[in-house]
Amino acid sequence: MDFLRQLYQQFVGIWRSLSLQQRIFVGFGSALAFAGLLLLTLWQTTPQYNVLFGNLQERDAGEVVTKLKELEVPYKLSDDGTTVMIPSNRVAETRLALAQEGLPRGGGVGYEIFDRTRLGITSFEQKVNLKRATEGELARTINQLNEVQWSRVQIVMPEERLFTEQQQEPSASVFLNLFPGRSLSRRQIQGIQHMVASSVEGLRPENITILDQHANPLAMPTETFASTAELSSSQFEMRSRVEKYFQDKLKSMFDRILGPRKSVISVSVDLDFDSIERTEEKYDPDGAVVRSEQRQRESTTSPSAQPEGVAGISANLPSVAPLTPASYVGSQRQSTSSITNFEISKTVEHIIKSPSSIKSISVAVVVDGTYQDTTAPDGTRTREYTARSEEEIDKYKRMVLAAVGNPTAGNIEVINVPLDTSAAEAEQEAAAAAAQTAQRRDLYLAIGKGVVTIAVLLFIFLLVRFVLRSILAAMPVRPASEKAGRRIDMLAKEESDATAEVKDMVDKRPEDVASLIKVWLKEEK
Repeated sequence: MDFLRQLYQQFVGIWRSLSLQQRIFVGFGSALAFAGLLLLTLWQTTPQYNVLFGNLQERDAGEVVTKLKELEVPYKLSDDGTTVMIPSNRVAETRLALAQEGLPRGGGVGYEIFDRTRLGITSFEQKVNLKRATEGELARTINQLNEVQWSRVQIVMPEERLFTEQQQEPSASVFLNLFPGRSLSRRQIQGIQHMVASSVEGLRPENITILDQHANPLAMPTETFASTAELSSSQFEMRSRVEKYFQDKLKSMFDRILGPRKSVISVSVDLDFDSIERTEEKYDPDGAVVRSEQRQRESTTSPSAQPEGVAGISANLPSVAPLTPASYVGSQRQSTSSITNFEISKTVEHIIKSPSSIKSISVAVVVDGTYQDTTAPDGTRTREYTARSEEEIDKYKRMVLAAVGNPTAGNIEVINVPLDTSAAEAEQEAAAAAAQTAQRRDLYLAIGKGVVTIAVLLFIFLLVRFVLRSILAAMPVRPASEKAGRRIDMLAKEESDATAEVKDMVDKRPEDVASLIKVWLKEEK
């Protein structure tokens, strides 16, 4: 405590010894150094914020912010409150904690509505809650698509009727809010339809309507016939997919052979969209086979009798013998029949020709030649172009024909012309320059932080040194001779005081002084 008091007194003394200008400079410099050190500390210790969740609905954003307050996690809001940002070192941990709570819900209430049950709930409320939960779960699933910002699903379940012919089918509608510049393909739209239909009992994909945020119908309930424009659009999309498939296949092959940006490939496909269903029955008369055979033979013998004897009753009596014996001549008949059943060979074919079959393919390939850089004796560099040989062109043509793998691909053209790669080279240079600029920016930022830190520390060091020098300069300096003279004066004063005391003792106590002197003399002897 005494040390602190002495230090305080010394500081006050030094401060009072400074002039007004020195006091102003020391105060201003100390305040500036403290502020710089404080700003540097805040700059180095301020956490970097990253996005926790983006494109949230107002309800979801409110629930996430409430949970962050409970977890005592600092946060920032941006994009009109739809984006929540937290320190980067706590993003993963916080996402896991919010996922355990089912946040963000992203599509309304889901099956968690059944986690809280109450007594006395009616069957109607149960049905309504089930429909809400199904709609919410489907919306959450659709929101996982990269192109969808948020969505909403509405399901219509008709009441059950007594008669089947009066029962109506369920239907559904899906509203999609897509990200700017994004769109869904026909296959993705069909996938959404089938997913929703598979989640609702009795719902067919044909009864699902899908709209985007601009009220454009992406999928409508199936009608009895499709318009010509819709059919043409579907056919054009299918044709484009087939052409892109062959183009990507050939492009990857030529890029590996010639190198990137050394070829240009164009594919044209003619598709047959006619759907044919045909049933054929063919009979082969030469392929007859005995199925069954039946043979029958008959032999018949019949007697031929002529009446003889006396006419009358006596001749017909049994006890009377005939007058003359009866004589006859018999007849015989034989017949043979045969029945053979033949099975004629028959072929039944039921042929269904699916639409969008490939009728013909045309491929045009433009390949670049080779380049050789030469340096002249004067130092100028030139680039010479060498065209491809006919053998190489024929080889590339056979490769294209084999890669297409279609016998109707008769129009194959491979042409060798020099390609203009200036745009690609400029784009590549621009990308490299952008990457270098980003690296330089990061490097300059790191260097700037280091320079600012060193500058602040150097300023503090210079300020402290200046203050110490000012303090030392303000203190009075006493030369060494003055100190020595003062020491001599003190010793002389002490000697004179001792002499006075001896004289006073001799005057007052002479016997004692004499005895002391005698003792000193004996000790010397």
